[in-house]
Amino acid sequence: MTKQAILYARFSPRPNAQECDGIERQFELCRKHCEIHNLTVAGAYSDAGISGKTIKDRPGLQAAIEHVCKVKGVLVAYSLSRIARSIQDAIRISLELRKQKADLCIIQANLDTSTPGGRVVYHIFAALAEFEREMISERTKVAMLEYQANGKRVSNLPPYGWQIDPQDSKRLVKQHDEQLIIELILAWRSEGLGYRKIARRLQDQGLKPRTGVSWHHAQIRRIIARAK
Repeated sequence: MTKQAILYARFSPRPNAQECDGIERQFELCRKHCEIHNLTVAGAYSDAGISGKTIKDRPGLQAAIEHVCKVKGVLVAYSLSRIARSIQDAIRISLELRKQKADLCIIQANLDTSTPGGRVVYHIFAALAEFEREMISERTKVAMLEYQANGKRVSNLPPYGWQIDPQDSKRLVKQHDEQLIIELILAWRSEGLGYRKIARRLQDQGLKPRTGVSWHHAQIRRIIARAK
Protein backbone atom coordinates (compact mmCIF):
# COMPACT_ATOMS: atom_id res chain seq x y z
CA MET A 1 0.00 0.00 0.00
CA THR A 2 1.49 3.32 -1.05
CA LYS A 3 1.68 6.20 1.41
CA GLN A 4 -0.63 9.16 0.83
CA ALA A 5 0.81 12.60 0.11
CA ILE A 6 -0.83 15.93 0.86
CA LEU A 7 0.58 18.79 -1.20
CA TYR A 8 0.94 22.36 0.02
CA ALA A 9 1.93 25.51 -1.87
CA ARG A 10 2.06 29.19 -0.98
CA PHE A 11 2.66 32.26 -3.08
CA SER A 12 2.83 35.89 -1.99
CA PRO A 13 3.19 38.46 -4.80
CA ARG A 14 6.35 40.58 -4.75
CA PRO A 15 8.24 42.92 -7.12
CA ASN A 16 10.25 40.03 -8.62
CA ALA A 17 7.27 37.68 -8.85
CA GLN A 18 8.40 36.43 -12.25
CA GLU A 19 11.39 34.84 -10.52
CA CYS A 20 9.25 32.97 -8.01
CA ASP A 21 7.48 29.65 -8.46
CA GLY A 22 3.71 30.10 -8.54
CA ILE A 23 1.29 27.74 -6.85
CA GLU A 24 0.64 25.60 -9.93
CA ARG A 25 4.36 25.28 -10.61
CA GLN A 26 4.94 24.20 -7.00
CA PHE A 27 2.17 21.62 -7.29
CA GLU A 28 3.67 20.35 -10.54
CA LEU A 29 7.05 19.80 -8.86
CA CYS A 30 5.40 18.14 -5.86
CA ARG A 31 3.43 15.73 -8.08
CA LYS A 32 6.57 14.76 -9.96
CA HIS A 33 8.29 14.03 -6.68
CA CYS A 34 5.36 11.87 -5.51
CA GLU A 35 5.36 9.96 -8.78
CA ILE A 36 9.06 9.19 -8.49
CA HIS A 37 8.78 8.12 -4.85
CA ASN A 38 5.60 6.10 -5.24
CA LEU A 39 3.40 8.43 -3.18
CA THR A 40 -0.33 8.77 -3.88
CA VAL A 41 -1.52 12.38 -3.97
CA ALA A 42 -4.63 12.51 -1.78
CA GLY A 43 -5.06 16.27 -1.53
CA ALA A 44 -3.61 19.66 -2.45
CA TYR A 45 -3.96 22.89 -0.49
CA SER A 46 -2.62 26.39 -1.00
CA ASP A 47 -2.51 29.93 0.36
CA ALA A 48 -2.33 32.69 -2.25
CA GLY A 49 -1.26 36.22 -1.47
CA ILE A 50 -0.54 35.38 2.17
CA SER A 51 2.74 36.05 3.95
CA GLY A 52 4.63 33.10 5.35
CA LYS A 53 5.93 35.03 8.34
CA THR A 54 3.72 33.01 10.69
CA ILE A 55 1.54 29.92 10.39
CA LYS A 56 -1.49 31.79 11.70
CA ASP A 57 -4.26 32.92 9.35
CA ARG A 58 -3.18 30.44 6.67
CA PRO A 59 -6.26 28.28 6.11
CA GLY A 60 -4.64 26.25 3.35
CA LEU A 61 -1.75 25.19 5.56
CA GLN A 62 -4.02 24.36 8.47
CA ALA A 63 -6.24 22.25 6.22
CA ALA A 64 -3.21 20.45 4.77
CA ILE A 65 -1.86 19.65 8.25
CA GLU A 66 -5.27 18.39 9.39
CA HIS A 67 -5.59 16.19 6.31
CA VAL A 68 -2.09 14.70 6.46
CA CYS A 69 -2.48 13.92 10.16
CA LYS A 70 -5.80 12.20 9.48
CA VAL A 71 -4.33 9.89 6.84
CA LYS A 72 -0.93 9.64 8.58
CA GLY A 73 0.71 10.53 5.31
CA VAL A 74 3.38 12.92 4.07
CA LEU A 75 3.00 16.68 3.81
CA VAL A 76 4.89 17.60 0.64
CA ALA A 77 6.04 21.15 -0.16
CA TYR A 78 8.53 22.45 -2.70
CA SER A 79 10.61 24.58 -0.32
CA LEU A 80 10.91 25.21 3.41
CA SER A 81 9.93 28.87 3.04
CA ARG A 82 6.55 27.78 1.65
CA ILE A 83 5.82 25.98 4.93
CA ALA A 84 7.39 28.21 7.59
CA ARG A 85 9.79 31.12 7.90
CA SER A 86 10.79 30.77 11.55
CA ILE A 87 12.43 27.86 13.31
CA GLN A 88 9.73 27.93 16.00
CA ASP A 89 6.97 27.41 13.45
CA ALA A 90 8.99 24.87 11.50
CA ILE A 91 9.69 22.75 14.58
CA ARG A 92 6.10 23.14 15.80
CA ILE A 93 4.75 21.77 12.52
CA SER A 94 7.29 18.94 12.46
CA LEU A 95 6.46 17.88 16.02
CA GLU A 96 2.73 18.06 15.37
CA LEU A 97 3.07 15.80 12.35
CA ARG A 98 5.32 13.31 14.16
CA LYS A 99 2.86 13.15 17.05
CA GLN A 100 0.16 12.08 14.60
CA LYS A 101 2.55 9.65 12.85
CA ALA A 102 2.73 11.86 9.75
CA ASP A 103 5.83 13.11 7.96
CA LEU A 104 7.08 16.18 6.16
CA CYS A 105 8.93 16.29 2.85
CA ILE A 106 10.70 19.41 1.52
CA ILE A 107 11.69 18.75 -2.09
CA GLN A 108 14.14 21.57 -2.72
CA ALA A 109 16.18 20.76 0.39
CA ASN A 110 15.87 17.00 -0.10
CA LEU A 111 14.50 16.63 3.44
CA ASP A 112 12.28 13.81 4.64
CA THR A 113 11.32 13.61 8.31
CA SER A 114 10.45 9.93 8.00
CA THR A 115 14.15 9.32 8.69
CA PRO A 116 16.15 10.39 11.80
CA GLY A 117 18.77 12.07 9.62
CA GLY A 118 16.08 13.93 7.73
CA ARG A 119 14.59 15.32 10.95
CA VAL A 120 17.99 16.59 12.13
CA VAL A 121 18.79 18.23 8.80
CA TYR A 122 15.29 19.76 8.67
CA HIS A 123 15.84 21.58 11.97
CA ILE A 124 19.29 22.73 10.88
CA PHE A 125 17.95 24.17 7.61
CA ALA A 126 15.13 25.92 9.48
CA ALA A 127 17.64 27.48 11.89
CA LEU A 128 19.88 28.69 9.07
CA ALA A 129 16.90 30.19 7.20
CA GLU A 130 15.82 32.12 10.28
CA PHE A 131 19.38 33.30 10.95
CA GLU A 132 19.59 34.68 7.41
CA ARG A 133 16.33 36.62 7.87
CA GLU A 134 17.53 38.05 11.18
CA MET A 135 20.77 39.21 9.56
CA ILE A 136 18.82 40.93 6.79
CA SER A 137 16.52 42.54 9.36
CA GLU A 138 19.49 43.79 11.39
CA ARG A 139 21.17 45.30 8.31
CA THR A 140 17.92 47.02 7.39
CA LYS A 141 17.56 48.40 10.92
CA VAL A 142 21.11 49.80 10.88
CA ALA A 143 20.53 51.43 7.50
CA MET A 144 17.28 53.02 8.73
CA LEU A 145 18.97 54.41 11.84
CA GLU A 146 21.78 55.89 9.77
CA TYR A 147 19.21 57.43 7.47
CA GLN A 148 17.44 59.04 10.45
CA ALA A 149 20.74 60.19 11.95
CA ASN A 150 21.34 62.15 8.76
CA GLY A 151 18.01 63.88 9.22
CA LYS A 152 16.14 62.09 6.45
CA ARG A 153 12.57 60.87 6.79
CA VAL A 154 11.88 57.15 6.48
CA SER A 155 8.16 57.20 7.28
CA ASN A 156 5.19 59.54 7.62
CA LEU A 157 5.43 59.43 11.42
CA PRO A 158 8.74 60.72 12.80
CA PRO A 159 10.33 58.56 15.52
CA TYR A 160 10.12 59.77 19.10
CA GLY A 161 12.55 62.63 19.67
CA TRP A 162 12.25 63.96 16.13
CA GLN A 163 9.90 66.18 14.15
CA ILE A 164 9.48 67.18 10.53
CA ASP A 165 11.66 70.09 9.52
CA PRO A 166 9.34 73.10 8.88
CA GLN A 167 11.72 74.22 6.13
CA ASP A 168 12.00 70.84 4.40
CA SER A 169 9.28 68.20 4.73
CA LYS A 170 11.72 65.50 3.60
CA ARG A 171 14.01 66.00 6.57
CA LEU A 172 13.79 65.57 10.33
CA VAL A 173 15.08 67.76 13.14
CA LYS A 174 15.34 66.99 16.83
CA GLN A 175 12.34 67.75 19.03
CA HIS A 176 13.82 69.46 22.10
CA ASP A 177 11.36 68.33 24.80
CA GLU A 178 11.30 64.73 23.61
CA GLN A 179 15.09 64.62 23.40
CA LEU A 180 15.25 65.62 27.07
CA ILE A 181 12.92 62.75 27.96
CA ILE A 182 15.08 60.37 25.94
CA GLU A 183 18.11 61.49 27.96
CA LEU A 184 16.18 60.75 31.17
CA ILE A 185 15.18 57.32 29.91
CA LEU A 186 18.75 56.44 28.95
CA ALA A 187 20.09 57.68 32.29
CA TRP A 188 17.58 55.61 34.27
CA ARG A 189 18.29 52.60 32.10
CA SER A 190 22.02 52.95 32.79
CA GLU A 191 21.14 52.84 36.50
CA GLY A 192 19.60 49.42 35.94
CA LEU A 193 15.91 50.35 35.85
CA GLY A 194 13.63 48.05 33.85
CA TYR A 195 11.32 49.23 31.06
CA ARG A 196 8.19 49.12 33.20
CA LYS A 197 9.81 50.99 36.10
CA ILE A 198 11.03 53.71 33.72
CA ALA A 199 7.50 54.02 32.31
CA ARG A 200 6.06 54.40 35.83
CA ARG A 201 8.69 56.99 36.78
CA LEU A 202 7.90 59.09 33.70
CA GLN A 203 4.22 58.85 34.57
CA ASP A 204 4.85 59.83 38.20
CA GLN A 205 6.76 62.92 37.08
CA GLY A 206 3.90 64.02 34.84
CA LEU A 207 5.81 63.46 31.61
CA LYS A 208 3.35 62.34 28.95
CA PRO A 209 4.11 60.31 25.81
CA ARG A 210 3.53 61.81 22.37
CA THR A 211 0.20 60.00 22.04
CA GLY A 212 -2.07 58.47 24.65
CA VAL A 213 -2.20 59.20 28.36
CA SER A 214 0.34 56.74 29.74
CA TRP A 215 3.68 55.19 28.88
CA HIS A 216 4.05 51.53 27.94
CA HIS A 217 7.13 49.41 28.50
CA ALA A 218 7.23 48.58 24.77
CA GLN A 219 7.56 52.29 23.98
CA ILE A 220 10.50 52.58 26.35
CA ARG A 221 12.17 49.54 24.79
CA ARG A 222 11.83 50.99 21.27
CA ILE A 223 13.17 54.39 22.32
CA ILE A 224 16.22 52.82 23.97
CA ALA A 225 16.88 50.53 21.00
CA ARG A 226 16.67 53.44 18.57
CA ALA A 227 19.00 55.58 20.68
CA LYS A 228 21.78 52.98 20.77
